[in-house]
Amino acid sequence: MEQSTYSYYITPQQREAQELKKSSTFVALMLLAMMAIQVVLTVAVRLGLLTGLVRLAETHAGYMLFNMIIYILCLALPAVAVALISGRRQNPFPSAPVSGGMMGAGVLGGMAVAVVANLAASGLMSWLSLFGIPEPKMPDNLQPTLISLALNILSTATLPALIEEMIFRGYILGALRAHGDGLAVVLSATLFGLFHGNVLQIPFAFILGLAMGYLVVLTDSIWPAVLLHFVNNLMSVLLSFFGKCYPDQRIVISNVTLLAVAAMGAVVLTVLRRPGYLKPIGNGISLFRVLERTRKLLFSPAMVLAFIAMLATLFYSIGSGQT
Repeated sequence: MEQSTYSYYITPQQREAQELKKSSTFVALMLLAMMAIQVVLTVAVRLGLLTGLVRLAETHAGYMLFNMIIYILCLALPAVAVALISGRRQNPFPSAPVSGGMMGAGVLGGMAVAVVANLAASGLMSWLSLFGIPEPKMPDNLQPTLISLALNILSTATLPALIEEMIFRGYILGALRAHGDGLAVVLSATLFGLFHGNVLQIPFAFILGLAMGYLVVLTDSIWPAVLLHFVNNLMSVLLSFFGKCYPDQRIVISNVTLLAVAAMGAVVLTVLRRPGYLKPIGNGISLFRVLERTRKLLFSPAMVLAFIAMLATLFYSIGSGQT
């Protein structure tokens, strides 16, 4: 008796749905791995299992070094591990050639966006305060010394610019671009905002994440976004430093700097509006509408779990008044 052989035909829609689920799962696992490592290291420190590392934090310089080590362990290590284990051959540092003019324009234009993002975050925080939600207490590890300034530039500006851009614009945006550049920019910025885990930073990180994602898509290089991220964080460190050194002039220094950045950025953005500079980004060619692709990316089991974990972190920070 002959045995019938049945072949299972996968339709193009099914194939694309599978790819959407794979991308969603990859991104979600990366987010979950980073959050899980943070919990594990927090518990290990509280149980006294990392006494040698904790002893490092007894001095200011040692504390800054301790924070940098923890930062690398919590973010860079799990992200790279998930990428390697998943077998995705994806370059987290796309590096197409970018002219110096485009690099500078991207940074100045992006800093203008950062001013808008800062105003949006402040406005949201003022509105939330009406409901009794306190402003998160941001850590202050900066002392009015040059050594402290250098350590803060390394830990607050340099490391985040490299590691966070590698994760959110290298791995995450890179994985999502297969499903449309516009969709990838918005979703990666959303995840970037939520991952910061407090109501003050979420809107700022989301808006700036849109600008950084757009720069990556526009140039096919991560380095304009890295530079923008670095300059934004560097400005924050420098404003805090000069505010500590010259407390009587703190408000004047901040306002003058922000106005100067906004003015320069507005000029650059006006120039870039000419044809050939700013280019529209589309949502790619797909058998699914944008909303359907978005739904498939956001509602895979792993991504739902990642959103629950990020929202739990957010609500915890609101309840505790911490970052």
